[in-house]
Amino acid sequence: MVKTLLKILVPVIFLTGAASCAKKNCSGPCASNQECYEGACVCTDGTEGTNCLTYSYEKYERSYYVSEACAPPEPYGSANVFIQHNPNNISQLLIYNLFYGSCSYIIAVIHTNGSNLGDILEIPSQNANCAGNTVSGVGSYDEANHRITLQLDFVANGTDYQCTETLY
Repeated sequence: MVKTLLKILVPVIFLTGAASCAKKNCSGPCASNQECYEGACVCTDGTEGTNCLTYSYEKYERSYYVSEACAPPEPYGSANVFIQHNPNNISQLLIYNLFYGSCSYIIAVIHTNGSNLGDILEIPSQNANCAGNTVSGVGSYDEANHRITLQLDFVANGTDYQCTETLY
């Protein structure tokens, strides 16, 4: 009885799993600048829009004023920053002058969300351009207000600062 039940259940479980995997595949090839993600064609990181023909970095490139709140209070204060894209990688931004210039620039990676907007930022752990200090974190772009909010972990001189940087 158990062997007969197993002979029936094992193929059913396998077929159910295979069917759920098939649901995650796109019905056909995705267009240029798109990739299949959870069954839908979405823009690749660094591109956005209906046809994925807009470079996400274009909306980020300009000067910003930074409002900064850190715990513990960070000794560097606010400053003006400038953002430009990395000419060698369309999904990377170079953010200049954070932490009142203690970072000459940091690299942020643009990720495209499910609505095909490049509004998600990842700041991978880095220290090469921050005078030996380490910075990492995440961020987002507010399309309506043209504002960027970064949640950063900044380690300077042995102190770990948790900072919210609002660029507007």
